[in-house]
Amino acid sequence: MTINKCPYCEKSKSLGDNFCRNCGNDLRNIPEDRTCLYPYFLFGIAVFVLLTVIEFTGVFVYFPKIIDCTEGMSLCLQFYITGTNLVWISGNTLKMYWIGIIILELTCFMYAVLCYLTDMKAKKMASEDTALHGTVYMFSLILFISMLYSLVCIVLNCLPDTSWMDSYSNEMMILMLSEAGAYEELIYRVVVIGLPMAVIGIAYHKDIKCVKYIFGGFGMNRIALMLLIIQAALFGYAHLTGWGWSKVPVAMFTGVILGYIFIRWGLYASIMAHASLDLTVAAQYILPIPEALLVVVLMFLGLLALLDVCVRHPFRDICRRGMKDMPPMPLEDR
Repeated sequence: MTINKCPYCEKSKSLGDNFCRNCGNDLRNIPEDRTCLYPYFLFGIAVFVLLTVIEFTGVFVYFPKIIDCTEGMSLCLQFYITGTNLVWISGNTLKMYWIGIIILELTCFMYAVLCYLTDMKAKKMASEDTALHGTVYMFSLILFISMLYSLVCIVLNCLPDTSWMDSYSNEMMILMLSEAGAYEELIYRVVVIGLPMAVIGIAYHKDIKCVKYIFGGFGMNRIALMLLIIQAALFGYAHLTGWGWSKVPVAMFTGVILGYIFIRWGLYASIMAHASLDLTVAAQYILPIPEALLVVVLMFLGLLALLDVCVRHPFRDICRRGMKDMPPMPLEDR
């Protein structure tokens, strides 16, 4: 999450870069500076992992009931950007779709944990710029800002409309919340950010290898920043239907954070973050008390993250004047 300089050319670099984006020198063995918040978020990672394990355990406990509820249920897969209904699925198709989404989300979570442990083993103390550490930082920030926004809405008596949930059983809500994360990441982050970046990257670098940009993780640049703003606006607007206008601002903020995670660490990280957010809501139908206690801890870390943003400006790589128009070629191909 911190920014320092390449020891060879003195140009700013993001922690976690294997090679300097300016001079190309190997940075993998350069000691990393860690912030004072590192031990707090080290604990936060343990809390986040425990929370996610509890959430997926709850889903598996409810698995038979969720499968049963699909018998009389149909789910519409929409292209939210245009409001187009792509396909209605039900019965066995819905079962296989939901199981596939759960496997995908669980795989992304396990891969992030594996990468973190591998980094920890290699460096004795994992980098702050691993996807898991970064996701916990962002996840906590979303929780804290969402809590503050909810308090403001309560004071102003303009809470988002949740009456549409009353027509669904607990099992149906768990199914819809658990599948939304991965699906929405494919629609908003891949389609709005990844796909255009891949097309532009191939045209700019004249190399088909830039197709990798579809899956994110290419780093911030001016085009990515523009696409980040566009997808956040679309993501916020999509929540107007059903929720009401008061849901739009916090949804836009969440879209910015998830988009940044996608750009910085990749699709697997944004799926993990989004799925965990939605499963946190779903957990109120499964294990409300244990889940609430862990969320409170992460909200406190969110306060620390907000103070960190205000004081240290860890996102100044988004705003610095030297931002590139395009990301470089994937590092392993340079």
